[in-house]
Amino acid sequence: MIDPSIVPISPVHWVGARRIIRSLYPPVDLFEDIADPEDWPLLIAAEQKTNPRLMETIGALDLVPVTRRVSGPGASYLMAPFTHVSPERPSRFSAGIYGVLYAARTYETALL
Repeated sequence: MIDPSIVPISPVHWVGARRIIRSLYPPVDLFEDIADPEDWPLLIAAEQKTNPRLMETIGALDLVPVTRRVSGPGASYLMAPFTHVSPERPSRFSAGIYGVLYAARTYETALL
């Protein structure tokens, strides 16, 4: 495992970003509609009582620590790569054992 403290960080300031999403599920509104990420586990538990399919669409929320969760418009696109992780669905940069978000400044670059 790589020590995160040694990974170089470069600030990126783009007006917009492009991402090609291979999706098995429709976009999830949970991350965009709920204000406090700390409350998500309680709300998920409440909804599971009436909607057992919820875990399929949200993914494994426990994979994202509470302090790293984001919410707000577009947050579903940021959270999904980290909650839908499986060796059966590897990505360009992972064998499917951890989530990776990758985006590009332009559509053409995102395709590469």
